[in-house]
Amino acid sequence: MSQIVYKIVLYDDLGYKTLFKAIEGKRRLIFNKWLKANNIFAIDGSGQKPYLTGIHCFKSEETASKYLVNHFRTHAKRTVIKCEAKGLRQKPSNKDVWLADEIYISSKNDR
Repeated sequence: MSQIVYKIVLYDDLGYKTLFKAIEGKRRLIFNKWLKANNIFAIDGSGQKPYLTGIHCFKSEETASKYLVNHFRTHAKRTVIKCEAKGLRQKPSNKDVWLADEIYISSKNDR
């Protein structure tokens, strides 16, 4: 079953892109299709135990917006979009960030 989540993305005249890592080999996000994470075990900069990676998202629009304001030097060309997610788990090193196995971005998000 899917849950509503929010994702910080880059935008341009062609649509949305991921901030850093590609999803399914591309940074450009596709509407109306379930996109699958390339789940691997990783250790982030905080030196935690290995964890299963996923697509970064937030459980509330407010949390995503605050994260955008507080964690990026520039907010230009960045926005928060609503998505559906499957396979959610909390990122071990950041209680606000959730990792999804899959996300779905409706074309209703189109600019």
